[in-house]
Parts: sequence; structure tokens; C-alpha cells
Amino acid sequence: MRAATVLFVGLVAAVLLVQCLAVCPQCSCPASYEPVCSYNKVTGRYRGYSSRCVLDCTNKCRKGENDKFEFRFNGRCGKKRIASRPRSNE
Repeated sequence: MRAATVLFVGLVAAVLLVQCLAVCPQCSCPASYEPVCSYNKVTGRYRGYSSRCVLDCTNKCRKGENDKFEFRFNGRCGKKRIASRPRSNE
């Protein structure tokens, strides 16, 4: 059981490292899984990232301001979390 856990953690770390390098080769993020939820004001879409570092790194590599995502909260994005936010009166 312990060997399987170590193998799984190693695989996750390797995937995160490859993901980070694919996102932006000029950034270097630690291979850790600390999910964050982000939001794009222009498109109104939420997007999850494996860590705050990957979010910041991705934003550095994006060309236009409309493509950037801003940090919302620590944790995964999801309907339960988003639905619990109060609705605006528009």
C-alpha cells in the first residue's frame, strides 16, 4: 500500500511538472497539488489550476489582458462552491 501511494504521488508530481513546462517554458513551479480557482472577467468563466504558481505563470505567458485569469480562492472550482456565492441584483 505504501509503495502504491509513493508511486501515485510521484506520477502526480511528474504530470504537474510536465503541465507547468507545457504552460510556459520560462516559468518554474514546484510539483505540488494545491488547487486554486480563478476567474476571467471578460468571458465570465472559472478555471482551476493545480497551484497558484501555475496560475501566475500562465498569466505571464498570456498575450492579452482579456486572456488572463484572476485568483478567486484556494480549492477546486465547482458548482457547489460557485453556487454558494451570493447572486448580484443585475
